[in-house]
Amino acid sequence: MINTFNVKQIFAVALLFFAIQLHAISQPKDSSPIGAAKNEVLNVETSPCDYQCLKTHLDEGRDFSFLANYRSGDKSQKPPSGFFSSAESLDGEYQRLAALYNVTGALSTPALGGGEKIAILAPGDAVGRYSTIVTNSAAAYFLSMNKPFELRVYDSGGEQAHDLERAIANIQKDGFARVLAALTAGGAQTLANLRPEIEVYIPTVNRHEINYAPDNFYFGAIDYLSQMQELAKYSNTHSVAVLDEPIPLSQKITSAAETVLPAAPIRVSITKARENYHDLFRQNRVVKGSSLVLNTRPERTIIALSQITYNEMNPHSILSTQINFNPLLLSQMQSEDVKNFFVASSIGEIDIVLRDLNLLLRNNSESDPRFSWTVYASTALAAMISQRNAGNKSQEIDVFDLELKNNQVQYPVYIYQIRNSRFVPAPPAQSSGGFFN
Repeated sequence: MINTFNVKQIFAVALLFFAIQLHAISQPKDSSPIGAAKNEVLNVETSPCDYQCLKTHLDEGRDFSFLANYRSGDKSQKPPSGFFSSAESLDGEYQRLAALYNVTGALSTPALGGGEKIAILAPGDAVGRYSTIVTNSAAAYFLSMNKPFELRVYDSGGEQAHDLERAIANIQKDGFARVLAALTAGGAQTLANLRPEIEVYIPTVNRHEINYAPDNFYFGAIDYLSQMQELAKYSNTHSVAVLDEPIPLSQKITSAAETVLPAAPIRVSITKARENYHDLFRQNRVVKGSSLVLNTRPERTIIALSQITYNEMNPHSILSTQINFNPLLLSQMQSEDVKNFFVASSIGEIDIVLRDLNLLLRNNSESDPRFSWTVYASTALAAMISQRNAGNKSQEIDVFDLELKNNQVQYPVYIYQIRNSRFVPAPPAQSSGGFFN
């Protein structure tokens, strides 16, 4: 299934345009050589919109959604007899609304041969919301560059070989030389085994997660093993416990922790929605002075940190990776709870325009490139695709000051603590014996 781009927060965009135009009207009427601004309606929906969908947008007054989704010549949007007298009637509605709102057209349907071209492979059944995150991140990058672009989303449904092969064939048929692919590790391996001819950029998978990949595959996911190696410097060399939960990400980070921690960790798993952490640790012989590695989602990390303080467990240090580099912890934790808490992140500096565009397209913490590594990695690979489209074969991603090594984006690891409801750089760990020894 091929989808063209998406409208998210479109009314906020419209209000911004109208506010700018209203301000201009209120100014003195001096002549200007600059022509009147034209508005563009951004479409980032990952579902196709047929005739009935367009009709619903019109009937319910969603003019911007209609403008963004209408495609002249799209057979699925051709009206059946009895609705409009002819296909030209939909064209008429589009022209009327485009004139009313001073809209030049949807960003996903530029003139042929103009601007950047980027395809996104998004198996919606397999990756869920990540298809939208990757799509919006790429759109935000090209918008921030203030350049015309064509963006198409190809939803393969699943990640079976026949699903991916069909999607890649459509991408190549439509003239794309590169694709940004939101895949799981299993899907990435399946696609790699197919050996497609086009360049494949996968922001959701690290190269270490699959066994084989051709030279035209590029990977952007962060490296939890590298993060744990840096966090291990802050651990107690004699007693370490790992708290995790039965979800794939948590288990993956625990495996990384067991590889690099200086002492064989005691592993404690949360299996219930509510746990008494004091009893849980006591039953597993977790003693005061241990280092604790929290491989839990932020909601459970908050509970764990508060109970550790309440029960006066006095850990040597509390460590966590990117999974807990999350603004939720900034607003929910007391200073005493995070006194010895160290969290790793591989996200660098973010341009403010790029940040705001991501927030505008999907207004939650998952879209904030300061905290979401998926957004950060997707944007970095979108920038690399743009470089390659321009003929730049460099292994460096100029916009982010990052580089490729063995076709994997290399990220630095930063260690933070929480102070005054902010993430601040942690002091360096001592070279031996743990941070506090």
